[in-house]
Amino acid sequence: MIGLLVLLVAVGAVSAQGGPAVDWWVISGGGAPASGAGVTLNDTLGQPVIGPSAGGSVALHAGYWPCNLPAAVSDVVAAKLNSSDVRLTWSGTGIFDVWRGASPYFAPGDSGSLQIGDDVTSPFTAAGVLGNPAVNYTFLVLAQNGCGASGPSNRTGEFDFDLIPGSP
Repeated sequence: MIGLLVLLVAVGAVSAQGGPAVDWWVISGGGAPASGAGVTLNDTLGQPVIGPSAGGSVALHAGYWPCNLPAAVSDVVAAKLNSSDVRLTWSGTGIFDVWRGASPYFAPGDSGSLQIGDDVTSPFTAAGVLGNPAVNYTFLVLAQNGCGASGPSNRTGEFDFDLIPGSP
């Protein structure tokens, strides 16, 4: 009963100051519905969620909100920027991670793969990847948000080759 009285006084005092608010120490030990000053609190931390509650102009909805991963990028294009660098471009806003691998079918984190861009935007320059016919790189882009990373983008790459003159 004393806990309920503390809740009523705390909510009433905050409401009188311009708006309802419930501090963490008020909701950390209850279990029964409590109300005061136009606010009703039905659920508390650690208790089963029963449903939304409302009072006055305030509604409290308890539960979990889904966290969706971003969509995979599908239009990564690689173009020669200069004698040693490739410019990668793609559509979309947000932040992205860029990976390269010496195998065309690598997965991010595989042996031989390397994250070359962390929290970048388009366009992105892959520096120093051109000019060695013995090594050809494939690139992937992963979209990022607060929930994690998307699946891999389309694959694009660079291919160097030697021209060996023949005899006439």
